[in-house]
Amino acid sequence: MIHEIREQADVLERVLLARPDVEQVAEAIRRHGVRRVVVAARGSSRHAALLGAWWWPLLAGVSVETVPLSLFTLYEALVPLDDALVLGVSQSGRSPDVVRALEVARAQNALTLAITNDATSPLAVVADHLLDLQAGEERAVAATKTYTAQLLLIAMLGAALAENEALWRDLAQVPSLVADVLQREDEMTALAERYRFMARCFVLGRGLVFGTAAEWALKLQELTYVQAQAFSIADFQHGPKAMLERDVPVFVLAPRGKAWESAHAFVRYLVQETDADVLVVSNVSETAALAHRAINLPDVPEHLAPFPAIVLAQLFTYALTRTRHLDTEQPRFLSKVTETF
Repeated sequence: MIHEIREQADVLERVLLARPDVEQVAEAIRRHGVRRVVVAARGSSRHAALLGAWWWPLLAGVSVETVPLSLFTLYEALVPLDDALVLGVSQSGRSPDVVRALEVARAQNALTLAITNDATSPLAVVADHLLDLQAGEERAVAATKTYTAQLLLIAMLGAALAENEALWRDLAQVPSLVADVLQREDEMTALAERYRFMARCFVLGRGLVFGTAAEWALKLQELTYVQAQAFSIADFQHGPKAMLERDVPVFVLAPRGKAWESAHAFVRYLVQETDADVLVVSNVSETAALAHRAINLPDVPEHLAPFPAIVLAQLFTYALTRTRHLDTEQPRFLSKVTETF
């Protein structure tokens, strides 16, 4: 796993070379008159797609929605898709329910796109268009380099749909941002030691980093067996915050940007009004100073924050898994390809 984490800067450099393919997909979307994007994905792939749910409406005015995949499989419902791009995101391209969603879409003459790491997979074969992650084999069960490759391709598609050159220039910085935070292994190892005996935690984010919060929680679940729950900072205040208990860690993603003010206010509330153990991931010194502990993010725009944030979270989770003497490559009960129908 650690080798795959360390490969990510190089993988992301390769992903950026796919710009011509991404531009072709964006042009097909425009020609097809797509009004909305329907995402078919599970697990880490779904969390990567959450970035599109924020980027694409903001940048290109294209709405993004997810449909329960069981509607296509167990219930065989007639879900209207003819005006949509149906986007299947899957590392393996072999999950039957994701493949089925694209088959149903093709039957309705909807445009379909696969983002996968296997160009020969059933998902790649059924789709009208393919964006290949080209991340190389990922042997560890927990997705790392395939997740960030998916994230970058989805961001690139947003830039292409918006025809926004400034955004393309921002995305060109991503590999170097990731390379920089990869130098912080020792820092994350020392921090993880403090959480050796953690049994449960909450991981909170909002807006562009909500998908990052969900992915971090999943990594903690998969690898450390911690009962980690991810919430939007706003949703957490509508009931779940009643679960807060003394010394239960709360990890809060609070980068500079549109969602920062509400995140900062909630960090203040947590520290002043509860007994929670608060760790923030932020590039705002004022927020970092409030919390019990902080992971400092690079000073990047909000739309780039998901990249360094998730790599730091991966390093932290890997270190915590090692600290707890657990298997970083093959967590119990899990396999690399999960086939759900």
